[in-house]
Amino acid sequence: MPRMYIMAFIHVYIIILICATETNSWRRRRRRRCKVSDCQVSPWSSWSSCSAVQCGIPGSKHRFRHVFLQPACGGTPCPPNMRETAYCQGRTAIGCQYSSWSTWSLCPAVGCEETQTSRRHIIAREQCGGTPCNMTALRKTRPCKQTFCINQGTLHNGKCFCKTGFSGSCCQFNSKWSLFTYETNFHNLRSINGVII
Repeated sequence: MPRMYIMAFIHVYIIILICATETNSWRRRRRRRCKVSDCQVSPWSSWSSCSAVQCGIPGSKHRFRHVFLQPACGGTPCPPNMRETAYCQGRTAIGCQYSSWSTWSLCPAVGCEETQTSRRHIIAREQCGGTPCNMTALRKTRPCKQTFCINQGTLHNGKCFCKTGFSGSCCQFNSKWSLFTYETNFHNLRSINGVII
């Protein structure tokens, strides 16, 4: 009886030994078949828009990439950085900014061809390609309403209606004369209730 047990034990041991040998052999064959594969990542994406909008204001932008093949069999591992951040500034164009127009200057009580003026100034210069400041747009003029007429012109709603042969804002030009007659007539002016005689 003990001999039978010994023989059975030997048979079991032999079977286990054969199985272990086959398993190790399979593992070695599998390792020989394993192909080394490095990590592969996508190209970087385009940069995102800057978080800042207004010109000159600091902000940040981002770009990304992702892993599309994991490493295998001891291949090169994947890089740790899948996201990058960079400094940027807002680039929204800002045009030149002006103050409000001033009130119109006073017109002289007596005069011909007079004008009144309004002015403004620059508050902020253009940035990031905005509309540049126009230095000729800081002053504007308009003709004064006429308050008198000479050479027997008729005043109506701030405008002189001249008699035949006369012209100008206060009828100061005589078509018969080549010289300007305003200075001579102006010294002889007399005003009665806003009408010049």
